[in-house]
Amino acid sequence: MRGKRALVRIVLVALALMVGSAVGQGQPATFTGASGPVPREYWGLHIHRAGALGSWPAAFGAWRLWDARVAWPNLEPSPGEWRLWDARVAWPNLEPSPGEWRFDALDQYVEMAREHRVEILLPLGMSPSWASARPSEVSSYSPGATAEPADLQRWRDYVRTVAQRYKGRVRHYEIWNEPNLRQFYTGSTAAMVDLAREAFQTLKAVDPDIVVVSPAATERGGIVWLDEYLRRGGAKYADVIGYHFYVAPMEPEAMVPMIRDVQQVLRRYGVNKPVWNTESGWMIPSHQKAVSPRGGTGIYSRVLNEDDAAAFVARACVLNWASGVERLYWYAWDNFLMGLVEPDGRTVKPAGRAYQNVQDWMTGAQVRECQSGPGAVWTCQVTRDAGNDAWIVWSPNTKSEFAVPSAWRVHRVRTLAGETRALEAGQRVAVGAMPVLLEQ
Repeated sequence: MRGKRALVRIVLVALALMVGSAVGQGQPATFTGASGPVPREYWGLHIHRAGALGSWPAAFGAWRLWDARVAWPNLEPSPGEWRLWDARVAWPNLEPSPGEWRFDALDQYVEMAREHRVEILLPLGMSPSWASARPSEVSSYSPGATAEPADLQRWRDYVRTVAQRYKGRVRHYEIWNEPNLRQFYTGSTAAMVDLAREAFQTLKAVDPDIVVVSPAATERGGIVWLDEYLRRGGAKYADVIGYHFYVAPMEPEAMVPMIRDVQQVLRRYGVNKPVWNTESGWMIPSHQKAVSPRGGTGIYSRVLNEDDAAAFVARACVLNWASGVERLYWYAWDNFLMGLVEPDGRTVKPAGRAYQNVQDWMTGAQVRECQSGPGAVWTCQVTRDAGNDAWIVWSPNTKSEFAVPSAWRVHRVRTLAGETRALEAGQRVAVGAMPVLLEQ
């Protein structure tokens, strides 16, 4: 069975490579995605060590509490030497034994979010051993964590207790994490629909304004899981459809066909709800701690260089919105392997600066249209207040001299590093994998 699953995975990756290559290397495409101005909440992050950050990430609007830990300032015995208390906030951490609730860490996160005007997306799930349908099942978390709970009443009690405690402060909840992968969920799709139904009804009873995000499957194999989940009626128990558009080791342009495939599945079942990418990222190099590939074909098989990391971050953020994804939670701000900052939590990497600059380019603006045209040059039109247009331009796999259309009337070039220079009429612009912003 293991060999068969590996073969299926290889075939799926090969298909995705072919489709992604077709989109990114010269086959023309034009598409428009999410409507309206890009909101601050589009920019979501995962933060692992919130209490240890030298400064809060600039201007992001949404925080997904998966793999969240807190570093308490009184546990820094010497400068920069943090002793992290593992303070994940999944069900086993919140209720380690029946009726014994530990909310200290989650209370801290909720207060941080309030101070910084950031919305929390709180995943619900992972069974404590005492509530698990298979309490002795081996798990990379606690024993039995990846099994569904044995008793739906205990699941309802957990969901209700959390929702009542944070009513008015946490308005966004997500059901489980990556249920198509056995390292996170070993139950059936039918059982996950049951969990989603009970959670949805319980949350809405506490506060009808709560927004419920469906279980987010991941990678190409997750599309098959999503199809079955929707066939079993799962869409009824969500306000938003979640998905993890991981395409590593491929480039961000491979996200476009994957997003389209998910949207096609939704149309097949008549589901007209927002789509959120609640987790995506690549392995990013660090100067303070070695980052090495781990083999295989997935996320950990490729470590980007600094330039590619900055370029991939920016292109992924542009392409998700342009493809109709209404929220993107980057994984992660301060992860040692995939972080936008160095392990010290303070030094922003080039990829982190790119994230902040593309955020500045897009927030409050409308992305009117994206095109991939001849020469594999991508252009995305960005419209700001008073019709002040700009274009984000890049070429994923080749460097070229781009002839700026005179109708654009652009006079300035901005880079992801934050540099600007004047652009004369008729002047060509060198474009490559790193997007630039051409402004009027």
